[in-house]
Amino acid sequence: MSAPSQLTQLCEILQSLNRYDFKMKMAILNALNEVFLECPELKDVFREGGGYVSIVSLLIRLEDAYVVIDKFEKSSMPKRRQRRDPQTDERIPTKADMIELFTKVFSVLSESMRDHPGNNNYFEEHIGFGSLADALQLTGVFGPHGDAASMLGILFAFAIQNESVLNIFDDPEEVENTPEMVAKWLNSPKICVQNSHVVLGIWKICMNLQNQESLAFCGMMSLFALSCANRRNQVLMGQTGLLDELLRALFDSPTQLALENGNDNSSDENNVMRDIMSRLSKRLIEMGMSSVGFRYLMEKFSATKEISFGECSGLLDMLLHGVTHSRWPSFVQFDGYSRLDLRSLGNHNFPPTSGYTFLAWLCIESFDDELAIQILEISDEDQRCFLSVEIEAETHKLVVSVSHHHSVSFNFAFEIGRWYHLALVHAKPKLTIPGGSLSIMDVLYNLSPRYHGNFQDSLGKFQTYETSTALNINLEAARRRSSPSSRNHEEQVALMNAIRGTIGNSIPEDKLVFAFSGGNLLDSADTRTVGALAGIQQKDQFCRILFNSAIPRIHRGINPLSAIGILVGNPLVAAPRGLDDSIWKVGGCVVALRIVESAKDTATLEKAVLLLDQLIRCSWRNSEDMERIFGYEILGYILKQKKTLFSIEMMNTLLSVVGMDLEYPDDSVITNSFAFRHLMLDLDIWRKTDIEIQLLHLEQFKIFLQHSHKSSLNVKRLSTMHVVKKMLAPLRTGNYPVVQLPHYVDAMKTVVFNHFSTETVRNLATFLVSTLKQSK
Repeated sequence: MSAPSQLTQLCEILQSLNRYDFKMKMAILNALNEVFLECPELKDVFREGGGYVSIVSLLIRLEDAYVVIDKFEKSSMPKRRQRRDPQTDERIPTKADMIELFTKVFSVLSESMRDHPGNNNYFEEHIGFGSLADALQLTGVFGPHGDAASMLGILFAFAIQNESVLNIFDDPEEVENTPEMVAKWLNSPKICVQNSHVVLGIWKICMNLQNQESLAFCGMMSLFALSCANRRNQVLMGQTGLLDELLRALFDSPTQLALENGNDNSSDENNVMRDIMSRLSKRLIEMGMSSVGFRYLMEKFSATKEISFGECSGLLDMLLHGVTHSRWPSFVQFDGYSRLDLRSLGNHNFPPTSGYTFLAWLCIESFDDELAIQILEISDEDQRCFLSVEIEAETHKLVVSVSHHHSVSFNFAFEIGRWYHLALVHAKPKLTIPGGSLSIMDVLYNLSPRYHGNFQDSLGKFQTYETSTALNINLEAARRRSSPSSRNHEEQVALMNAIRGTIGNSIPEDKLVFAFSGGNLLDSADTRTVGALAGIQQKDQFCRILFNSAIPRIHRGINPLSAIGILVGNPLVAAPRGLDDSIWKVGGCVVALRIVESAKDTATLEKAVLLLDQLIRCSWRNSEDMERIFGYEILGYILKQKKTLFSIEMMNTLLSVVGMDLEYPDDSVITNSFAFRHLMLDLDIWRKTDIEIQLLHLEQFKIFLQHSHKSSLNVKRLSTMHVVKKMLAPLRTGNYPVVQLPHYVDAMKTVVFNHFSTETVRNLATFLVSTLKQSK
């Protein structure tokens, strides 16, 4: 009999064995493990031969096993020493036997899916961990007579494919008192989630544990530690739907958890559980959230007419944390053993005779002491053309090799945790990294890592208030330094074309060779279709493919191998859904303005205004939307109704919106003219606020127009806002508080002295004439 047939027969025998025939079951499970280790190709046979169904059946047949064991332990039958069931004459297992069997079952499952995406996908799509969890619940292992602590250890070991954590919950009381023990085991960069579909099941088990508060807390703490261990765990755990369940548990019943333990003195335990669940939720929300979870948050806000600190503080904190921390771009994370293969450059010759440019956004999360970080390598079979871009292991500096004998090292060291925009230009015979002068790279850099187009759009609209201001400052400085006949002038023309939308002349789309991002991942159906077109071998049938977006579409005239990148190894592909983009899709800044309007105390108003600021600050879409809906005028109207709730913190947020640098005031520059016009120059908003806030409002004029290094630009931006005329209006009507009048006049002097124009003289003269007539 062939090996595949024998393996199939073992699966059938496993499914037909008697309920408590643990000896034979263990023998078969051990045999399966050995087969997977010696002949990994037989893992396909295990899947096709019903191996996973046999495992689930094995567990289901142990229904109420722990109840039977408990009854036998408490009985006084004559055959107790022989541990025989009087009805079936089967040997009744011990709790230790059950745990040994469960350990071996999940060891087989883990080994069958190790380095085998086909089995992993099949299990997730056709079996699901929910089936295993239901079968385990039937055995009673999580009940009062079971062994929940040992079982949780088995599940965590299965999740990370590492049996060293099997005994992590042996003493839950001790772990609760010293949470760092959990972190020691699981919060390590080397502990990676391999079977992410287990995570949601573990959470549900923890939430349903009866009278085992310490163990439930340990399980929740372990999930949090696992999510903090590395970026891979954070992303994979966020893709399981766990965040949606956490949000409902936290906010459906704010006064209690779904954890029902029947203890009248459970308030402290609930608070501790809420805290760790909140921390876990905030960790996961940094990678964005599903449309289901986001819709839930919006429904919770829409159901509340007024938002106060006590009622919705946690909900607003969660949304604010998500908006400020979920700005991750789509990305691919590589370790030292994974890569992206582009097996053909199509009709492009390399290296091009006119040179080339390589652009990439990259963030390094850790360095290897011995292994260099390979960013790009291009070569042909004969090694006649060669390009290598890497970061050295020892120096952390960029090294570019254009042949096996010639390399260039750049005097710049990369740091961990920072995003870098790498622009490598090879204009023969010179290899450079642009810097020092204004170029089109400045525009591309300001697009941020979240942009993943082909630079054929009007790139000016993708700029935020801050990046647009910085670009204009640099452009003005470069214009003053260059002459019309210089090369810098040509670069400035290209730069202006890029901003105005004609960058296609500088970067023709047909010249692009490859463009990849984490958002280009094909689904399984497209992968099979494109893979067949590209002639990918059968052994690669479960590979993952990124579409090369430099090619508009795949058709007969294009080499299929140049249209796809094949992911080799197990790199992480992520396409986070940032909450700022999610809010834009469901209503944009109207959502945040509604929250500001609903705030009924100072603390909530501070957070609501900060939320609006964060929505606008890094999102060109929301910035554009705020202008389109006259959002700044609406915000000004809302704030007039809430003067009694103003605070220094909220005032600082608004100053930051218009461009104030709170840490280095001398670097302040008015970036948001719309906000300045409708918030800072609407004096009705400020004249009845606290004295400290009024003084802070007046002080900004001196900072922007006198102390700032960019005061000339600030004066220029205020020149069209009729500032003097607006500041004179309260003096004419007498609506400004007399006690603040000296400070007010001082601020107006600053404006007049720094923007003394014909319009200023006319406004002052008109004011004097009108007030003199009134005095007569």
